[in-house]
Amino acid sequence: MDAGLQAVAELASAELVKVVHFVRHAQSVYNAAQHSPEPHDPMVHDAPLTEHGQAQATAAANADLAAIAPPPLIIVSPLSRAIQTALLVFPDAPIVATRPAHPNWAHTRVVLNDLGREAVSGSDDIGSPPHLLAAAFPGLDTSSLPGPVWWYTGPDADDGDDWEASRERYLAAPYDEPDAVFASRMDAWLAWMMDQPEPVAASVSHYHVIFHLTGYSLGNAQLRSTLALAVDGGVHFLRLSERAWLAPLRLVVRLTEADDIFGGKAVAWAHVRGELFLATGPYPCAALDGLLDALEAADPPAAALITSAERETLILRLEPEPSYSESDSDE
Repeated sequence: MDAGLQAVAELASAELVKVVHFVRHAQSVYNAAQHSPEPHDPMVHDAPLTEHGQAQATAAANADLAAIAPPPLIIVSPLSRAIQTALLVFPDAPIVATRPAHPNWAHTRVVLNDLGREAVSGSDDIGSPPHLLAAAFPGLDTSSLPGPVWWYTGPDADDGDDWEASRERYLAAPYDEPDAVFASRMDAWLAWMMDQPEPVAASVSHYHVIFHLTGYSLGNAQLRSTLALAVDGGVHFLRLSERAWLAPLRLVVRLTEADDIFGGKAVAWAHVRGELFLATGPYPCAALDGLLDALEAADPPAAALITSAERETLILRLEPEPSYSESDSDE
C-alpha cells in the first residue's frame, strides 16, 4: 500500500488519536561512564545529570522543544535524570510547585508515573523513595508513586518498603529486569496514557521505553513527536518528523480512502523530495491545497510545516522506519 494511503488508513481506523512528544533524558553520570575510555557501571543509584547533560537539556529547550505548543499533560519518569531533564527542557512548566508557571503553561498537568521508568539494567535504574525526591526537588508532587520502593526489585525480592535494603542488594548482586516484565509494564503505561483526558502529552523518559513504544532510537535530550492511535484494541504510534509543527489537536479523523470527507474534515498528502507529508484540515480544503503548494515550493520542505489561519489544519512530515543502534542506548 502507498505510504500515504497507509497513514490515512491508520488514522481512519483509529478509535482515539493523541499527539505524544517523547523526550529522552539528557546525559547522566551513568551515560558518561558508559562512554568513557573504559566503559563501566559507576554504581551510582538514581544517577543525576552531568554538567554536559544539563547543557544538553537547556539547548533542547531553546531549539526543538521551543517549537511545540505547551502540552496540557507532561508525564515524567520518577528517576532523577528524567525529573532534572523535565525541569530544564520545560522551564516554564509547573514541574514543581515552587516554580511559578508561565501563563501559557498554567493549565498544564504534570504527573510522575513510575510505569515509565527505565528497564533495570544498571545501578542508575534503582530509584529514590518519594521523601528523597521531595528533598532533592522541592515542590515536586510525588503522591502518584505507589510507595518507597517503586522500581523493579528482582524475581525473588522481599524488600517491602525498605528502599535502603533494595539498593544494597543490587550493589551486592546486580540484576536485569526481564523483557516480559518490562513489556507488560509498557502495556500498562500505554493504557494509562491513552486513558488520560488530555489530547496532547509530552513524556520525559528513557531510551528503552521510547524504543519499545515507538521504534525510535534517541540520543540524550532528543525529541520525537508521534500520533498515538488506538486501533483494534492496541496502540500504534505514527512517527512524525523531528520538527513537525503540531497544531492544537482538535481533529479526530474518520476516513476510508484518499480525499474522503467526514465531519467537515478533509485529508491530503504529498511526496516531496522523497519525504511523505500528510495533511488534514477543515473542508472545503482550499487552504489545504494552498499549504501543499507551499510545501512543494519550500526549500527545505520542512520550512513549510505551517498551519492555516483557523489553526485547525495539521501538516505532518512522516519519518522513515527508524534504525536501531545498540550504541545509542546506555539508558
